[in-house]
Amino acid sequence: MPDRPYLAEVEEFFIAAIRKGLMLRAHDVDVVRDWEARGVPLDVVRRGIATGIHRFLEGSDPTSPVPPSLKYYRTFVEAEFERYCRASGLQRTFDAMRARSRVAPVDPVERALGVLARLAGKAASPAEARRYESAAAHLRGLVERGVGPADALDDTDDFLVQAFLAEARPEVRRRIEARVRERVDGAGRRGLGPAALEDVARAETRAAVAAESGFEGLVVQVLGSS
Repeated sequence: MPDRPYLAEVEEFFIAAIRKGLMLRAHDVDVVRDWEARGVPLDVVRRGIATGIHRFLEGSDPTSPVPPSLKYYRTFVEAEFERYCRASGLQRTFDAMRARSRVAPVDPVERALGVLARLAGKAASPAEARRYESAAAHLRGLVERGVGPADALDDTDDFLVQAFLAEARPEVRRRIEARVRERVDGAGRRGLGPAALEDVARAETRAAVAAESGFEGLVVQVLGSS
């Protein structure tokens, strides 16, 4: 069947993530087929599911089981797809207007570079300024290699997180590590698989660094949080 590769990849990731069942339920298969028909990239689906898991763990009772149906995660995948489309649409508009030699709106990458430049300009230390300058260079490199704007911003957010951790004081790193370890251990006790635990760790690390640094990330700054 033509839809099997896409369906199989979503099914494999989701079943491995929540460790429940051997295959998707019939209504979940319909959800996946809708995503495929609309061209939702697999990476977007995975990010949406990972966000849904993280949000559930944040707001639920520690004994509550992780929802086993994709229908619960649909809202998060749709929000992730909206960000993806917004970034791609802005980029296409920017490229088309630039090709016609008209004044173009600022594209998402340019917006992100502007955010990084402002952060570098008001940095509290030379090391902090270099962090944002290095992130800008990283973002430019991704775009030059053909990475799409949404994925480039997401990857640069990870770069900023790791740069912050590398420069943070030992007590700050220990505080972040303890927060992440507590959340990952709790998720593991609720039956999440290794891939899902990695996503939980990534999301919680981002949240912890945002709390320490006061910077929520480029995706939030440029594309919004919903």
